[in-house]
Amino acid sequence: MRVIRQQKIIISTGEAPDLAAVLHLPDTLGEFPVVVLCHGFGGSKNSRVIAFLAHQLVKAGFIALRFDFSGCGESRGNLEDLTISSQEQDLARVVAYTALLDLADTEHIGIIGFSMSGMVAVNSAADSSPSFDALCLIAPAVNKSGYLQRCLREGRLQRFDDHIVFDRIRMSLQFYEEWFRDLHEKGREISKPTMIIHMMLIMIIQTYNITTSHTKKIKGLQGIIKQLLP
Repeated sequence: MRVIRQQKIIISTGEAPDLAAVLHLPDTLGEFPVVVLCHGFGGSKNSRVIAFLAHQLVKAGFIALRFDFSGCGESRGNLEDLTISSQEQDLARVVAYTALLDLADTEHIGIIGFSMSGMVAVNSAADSSPSFDALCLIAPAVNKSGYLQRCLREGRLQRFDDHIVFDRIRMSLQFYEEWFRDLHEKGREISKPTMIIHMMLIMIIQTYNITTSHTKKIKGLQGIIKQLLP
């Protein structure tokens, strides 16, 4: 069985808030493709799906890095200052960090964006910065018009003159405007290998209801991600 080394790290660059992260490394010599895992809204690097996938990826021969966006989890910063643009900057910093790792195969760096961070990953891939080679979107929050209307009806989303409140969390108007921006045009600009995973598999992982058939699906997920990084 492949042994996994796990390290808590801080990614610090200039005046930007420090980002807390966990680095997962195979305990063998060589160069390994890298996967950066991005959590969803209200989550963190320790979310079940993110932590589970990090361990599975290392077992499959990858370096995995999961991190907290600014203002989330253990990272510095204020959650109210969070925007899609600031998350893109965080992601660029993390990818730049992975490219400096001794064991990293810098020609094979992939991104996994979960839920809202799927939108962050799409924007980053379309802008060709940061420099990464493949993209995996898990239950990405890209079809937002119907979702917005439902949140308003249910009272989960309230808009005020200078801020919004979403699921009882105060956020900036810039976050709101960027979050509900149409991503279809951005999506057409992506030239990187891209995979989209829908919610059913993720529900299986979250509940850890791992039957034989489910285990096959998860192992298949490893194989598909590996194919994205030829």
